[in-house]
Amino acid sequence: MLISVRNNLLLVFIIISLLFFIGLCAMVYYIGFISEMNAKEMGFTQSNFFWFAYNMDIKADDFQFISNIAGIFILISLSIICGFLSRNLFKKTISPEIFFFSAFLLSFSFESFRLLNVLFKYINAPIYYSMVTSRIVYFGRILGLLSLLFTSLYAADIKYQRYETLLGLSAIIALTLSYSIPIDSTVFLTNFLYKLGDESGIFFIFLIVYIIIIINFVGATLNKDSKFLAAIPYLLLVISGRELINFLISPVPVVLSGLLILIGTLGFYRQIDKIYF
Repeated sequence: MLISVRNNLLLVFIIISLLFFIGLCAMVYYIGFISEMNAKEMGFTQSNFFWFAYNMDIKADDFQFISNIAGIFILISLSIICGFLSRNLFKKTISPEIFFFSAFLLSFSFESFRLLNVLFKYINAPIYYSMVTSRIVYFGRILGLLSLLFTSLYAADIKYQRYETLLGLSAIIALTLSYSIPIDSTVFLTNFLYKLGDESGIFFIFLIVYIIIIINFVGATLNKDSKFLAAIPYLLLVISGRELINFLISPVPVVLSGLLILIGTLGFYRQIDKIYF
């Protein structure tokens, strides 16, 4: 892929993320200044603290509600800021790792659709709409996971240069998986999503892919450039922050998760910069 094409493609992704951010701001304005919505009326049935960790004894309040919205803001803000950073810092560098890592970061913007579930719940919209928006969120997460996988594969030195083809393939796989995921429409979680019907299956997909990603970077360290070794801890910070912020609804953990993503991203950029310059 030509550098100019890659940069233009990243710009398109950034613009889409900005549009999602504007939509998020509009929803927050409606919730905060127009509607009379509060957390206790949302009908949350369970809290979801992490994979397989649920609590039926819910004490949802407006403070936690706002914290969850703040977590979504943090994710999308990081998505846009880091997208601009990667495009500007590496705009003259042929680095497929940066392209796919940027696609991973920009996939965070799909989390804005979580707030649509709250609006649909508030206006008593047909449950079908919430199922669609929940699947869009999972589509973004799977797309991001696959983008991170291709980041590691290029670090391990695959030679295929049609990045847009691989990204399109990732989107098709993400769409297929997100469409086929069973979702329990009777359980509305405090993270604004409906409960997965096959959580163990999705968990093991994510776990196995994360393990493959780390193995690929270890292989890149051994076979390509020893500097990839220093990128692994930063990658683990990003993965940890990304997973934690999906579930946490208290302000301090949400902010810490955002910091993990930011520190990990900047550190990863620094290591890739050392490899290519």
